[in-house]
Amino acid sequence: MLQGRIRLGVVAALLAVSASSGGAWAQATGNFNVTAKAGVGIPGGDLWLIQDPGFHTGGSIAFYFTPNIAIRGEVTASFLNSIEDSFGNIPSPDMDLIHFGGGFEFNFRQWADQSFPMTFVASLGAGATNVKAEESFADGSSVDFSSTVFTANGAGEVGWQFNDNVNAFVSFQAYAMFFDEEETVVFADRSPEIEPFDLAWEFPVSLGVRISIQ
Repeated sequence: MLQGRIRLGVVAALLAVSASSGGAWAQATGNFNVTAKAGVGIPGGDLWLIQDPGFHTGGSIAFYFTPNIAIRGEVTASFLNSIEDSFGNIPSPDMDLIHFGGGFEFNFRQWADQSFPMTFVASLGAGATNVKAEESFADGSSVDFSSTVFTANGAGEVGWQFNDNVNAFVSFQAYAMFFDEEETVVFADRSPEIEPFDLAWEFPVSLGVRISIQ
């Protein structure tokens, strides 16, 4: 009888542990994270020759199907500024970049499991970027460029968790945009210092807030 009670107690304890861990798993997964951010978009590669940094803003939504891995979608926009002397004495046009993408998000440090509430998040993905540069200049010339190109992206975030639902972070991103070289002749035609390009970069640096929806 005593052995039977011991076995029953062990089984009950195992069931309790299983239920509690299952509850914790359910709480840790199935969560939505929504972010909003703003900062500066920094052109790189060949874009550095024709654009100055500009305002950057965006947002994302992520669904965590494990405690550390989520599927993620985002939309961000950068409004790069012209360079006054990029084409000799003729300024370059302003350029708008609208990035649409999806991929995976990785949370390396669950803040609830540590005494110091600093978080580290990374993401990898791909998508498309709509690029527009349209402007008329005083000398009668103009640029009318519009294209949607394939884009690969990656990002890293360092954040501070204030409570279960609110996290503030600094984000560092990289977008690699793959152009058709024939399309970018429109920029090369304006200056012998600029050549047609098939790859350009943008590096946004942003401050943001992440809201977790349990």
